Amino acid sequence: MSQSERSAALLVEMIIHIETMLTEFGIEKEQAGEMAQNTVDQLRQTYGGEQFYFPRGDGLDVTLSHHKIYAKFSGDNHVQLSKEFDVSVTHIYRVVKSIQRAEMARRQPDLF
Repeated sequence: MSQSERSAALLVEMIIHIETMLTEFGIEKEQAGEMAQNTVDQLRQTYGGEQFYFPRGDGLDVTLSHHKIYAKFSGDNHVQLSKEFDVSVTHIYRVVKSIQRAEMARRQPDLF
């Protein structure tokens, strides 16, 4: 398979993945296909010709998970959250403390 064929196959796969996700969210197949095509076209126009590494996003997954934990945190539900997210109670405490610190730093910067 030539480079141009592999490139075309990658773009088609992207369209299919995006269309599939949009239909899973309840968007009609025809509209989802058009939206997927437009999205890939925009990506081609923005990044076409560039070589870049597409990260797996493990760090993003962790960050999103931590924010979900914090959003569901009510002050006394550490054990419940540990079961829901399949992590230790200690991990829940660490996540909450870390995000609280970050929120405080964002809202109240250092004076000096």
